[in-house]
Amino acid sequence: ISENIENPLCTVLIAGYCSEGTLGAQLLKRPSVVRVRGKDRYVYAKIEQTDVFSAHPDKHGLLRYLTESSQSSQPQILLVHGEEDSMEELALEIQTELGLNVNIPNKGQVFDI
Repeated sequence: ISENIENPLCTVLIAGYCSEGTLGAQLLKRPSVVRVRGKDRYVYAKIEQTDVFSAHPDKHGLLRYLTESSQSSQPQILLVHGEEDSMEELALEIQTELGLNVNIPNKGQVFDI
């Protein structure tokens, strides 16, 4: 992105959701300058967003996957990607509906798998 963000002939296409604090979320606010790899960059490129390319299943897709998978191969579920409130809600639903052990690791926490 750092090579194209200052090029007015380029479009930066953001596919899917961007968590608060990420570069993608910053770009969607249409700033005139962003910090990329430790350097301030002027935003001359066009910034666009689409949600049609997401490779991530939604909550229902994840629950369906866990239901259809062999539960003996899932002694522990680790949720590591998402906003904290959403992960906590999903963890509770997995525990309640499927009876699986779910953890939301802290940064740097180690698990034996």
